[in-house]
Amino acid sequence: MIGKTFSSVPVPPNRQGRSPRDVLTHMSYSDVRNFVRAHGVACKVHQAIVCPCLERSTGQPRINCHVCFGTGFYYTEEIKPFPESQCTNHRMIISNRNWNKDYQKPGGYTQRGGSTATVYTFTPSSGDKIQPLADIEVINDEMHEKGALFQNGASSEYLLMSDIKQVESIHTVNSTFTQVTKYLPGINFNMNDRLIEWVSGQAQPGTGERYTVRYQAIPEYIIMSTQPTYTVEHDEDEPFQVREEIDKLILWDIDMVRIDEVLKLKQG
Repeated sequence: MIGKTFSSVPVPPNRQGRSPRDVLTHMSYSDVRNFVRAHGVACKVHQAIVCPCLERSTGQPRINCHVCFGTGFYYTEEIKPFPESQCTNHRMIISNRNWNKDYQKPGGYTQRGGSTATVYTFTPSSGDKIQPLADIEVINDEMHEKGALFQNGASSEYLLMSDIKQVESIHTVNSTFTQVTKYLPGINFNMNDRLIEWVSGQAQPGTGERYTVRYQAIPEYIIMSTQPTYTVEHDEDEPFQVREEIDKLILWDIDMVRIDEVLKLKQG
């Protein structure tokens, strides 16, 4: 990299009178980015806007909001990667899913945890939604109510994940908790994108009855917090004399929680 001509970058004189070899050594900015680009997974990112449905007194979103589905955020256009990242899709190094269950007496548990990621292709913000495109997760704990409506009167029987690969079954339990009934797609219900539509004349839960859905989807995560990496590097790709004059923010570390777990946190 030394000796490379940078016509657009002014090279100030070495005011300290030091030899270029005395300039502090830093890592290569492009090497760090290339590591994430080479080893990270492709992701989609959607911009989050706080939903106006939030209650003034509590700051909590309305569970029956047709805009944010109770998450407190709604999503507009997809965020494109920075042009200088040279990526078609966002690339991120994402940790394994981490859901820790703390068991309590006399039964039951609380669940906590999430995932972390390292990003450089966009400036992350709290609430932004991330989808790792290569990942498929089985969702088997999402519950809905037959006939439930949003505040605007539309059906609220929507699955939370937007990129659904396969809906396997729906389950209910009888009032005495002695028998489970299984409903199948194409027989008892059909999917209209994310909306569950029950087939007339076929067996289905009663109005107001709660049911659990098992389906496969690309998981969606909401950014809960974001931390820039403030150990800014001055980039060994630049000439010696200018290297310490240009600050470059290398990476962001983010904490993420799956979108349905965010709802549980808000409801809990």
